[in-house]
Amino acid sequence: MNYSKNFSFAFVILFSIFNTITDAYSQRTIRTKTTTKKTRFTTPTDIQSPNHCYLYPPGVDACQLVEDANFQDKDGDSPYIVENANGGNYVIAAPHGRFDEGTRAIVEGVDSANEMAWKSLSFNGFRRESLYFNVNRPTLYLVNNNPNIADHEEEQVDSDAKKVYNCYVNHIKGLVPFNSLEWYVEIHGNAKASRAGFLDIATHEGMSEQDAEDIQEIFQNALDAEGVGLTVAMEHTDDDPHFHGQAAREFGIFCVLENANVPFLHIEIPSAYRKNNQVANRNKMIDALSAALAQVKAANLID
Repeated sequence: MNYSKNFSFAFVILFSIFNTITDAYSQRTIRTKTTTKKTRFTTPTDIQSPNHCYLYPPGVDACQLVEDANFQDKDGDSPYIVENANGGNYVIAAPHGRFDEGTRAIVEGVDSANEMAWKSLSFNGFRRESLYFNVNRPTLYLVNNNPNIADHEEEQVDSDAKKVYNCYVNHIKGLVPFNSLEWYVEIHGNAKASRAGFLDIATHEGMSEQDAEDIQEIFQNALDAEGVGLTVAMEHTDDDPHFHGQAAREFGIFCVLENANVPFLHIEIPSAYRKNNQVANRNKMIDALSAALAQVKAANLID
């Protein structure tokens, strides 16, 4: 008997079966892959419960507390808030409207495009080199316990930061109460070199993979139509974004929205499509976002 020949034949059969099983497993798991999200903050120790979200008790006027505190930066400039209360049950906001240069203009541009009945909000000047509140969460950045120097590495809950954050939440609720708020979109800017070619979009935990993929496609088509050379990285798809709004999700505005069952998008725009020296590109981004958001709503993908 030719044992060598039989062994070779058996090995080929086993190898073929192994490849078949491996391929099937890969196809089965590719749509359910998970991504470990890095956190850039120190989790506060005084979170009372997952549903706390650092909200003040009813009746506390956080915006009055902010006004009384009279926050100013090193040049003596005071932060300011801009909102448009005319619209429907949709809010688009820029919590770092001055620090994330151009995001206030984008929010106002999308609002005025009349593709949807947006209400808009921007907090401006609250996050600066010498006044570093994170606004959409009750923290500020610290370096060696010095809140006046930011290295984007560590966040800490702060009593004044709680005032600003609660004021931000109250402004959103003032525009649309959470039990009527149908959709919340938050616009951010980043200067991270590795994300210069991407539009990063994070969203609520309950979004299905299919809806996320459909939203990703709508945004990509809208960017392409306007000549915006970015690739859409969308949470809950295979193209996971770098930015997830993780701290705001843990104990900030997205924590509040998740508990209220309000769908949201967290959109990060690179410098080339938002800054004041890139107005033409920024206008393309405004047009693309306006069209994409309206199409997502029309497709009933925001439930």
